[in-house]
Amino acid sequence: MSRASSPRPAPSPPARQRGLTLIELLIIVALIGVVSAITVPFFVSAIERMRLRRVAVDLLAIDVELADYRRIYEELPDSLAQLGTGPRLDPWGRPYRYLIFRGPGWRAEARKDRFLVPINSEYDLYSVGPDGETRPPLQHRLSQDDFIRANDGAFYGLGRDF
Repeated sequence: MSRASSPRPAPSPPARQRGLTLIELLIIVALIGVVSAITVPFFVSAIERMRLRRVAVDLLAIDVELADYRRIYEELPDSLAQLGTGPRLDPWGRPYRYLIFRGPGWRAEARKDRFLVPINSEYDLYSVGPDGETRPPLQHRLSQDDFIRANDGAFYGLGRDF
């Protein structure tokens, strides 16, 4: 047989290009969405817990500075600025609140428990929390997220937990 008379082999089909089909791409996007829906709330709550821990540490440090100031000057300062540490901001960028119980009108502004009794005997020290709003009674809805010092330093925590 001659070569000219032999049949030529049929051309092979072109190789399939590797790539993702629309269905495969949709499955990947759905998996990313499910993983995000599970992990994002976890990270957001972890960040919020870290902010609350920072507030607790800050309030404890300020409390120690106030005690040192009292030991040196035999009285409490009129404002936190007198401690000489510059403006103190909570994790939400707002200044910590300090109210000394002297002079007219302090009783109206003092933080109060559910019986409307002041929660401290000499001064209040607190953060207004993420919403930036507060009212003196801790049971008020705007005070529930405030991070407070109560019972003259025996309690540090959220207003709703006091």
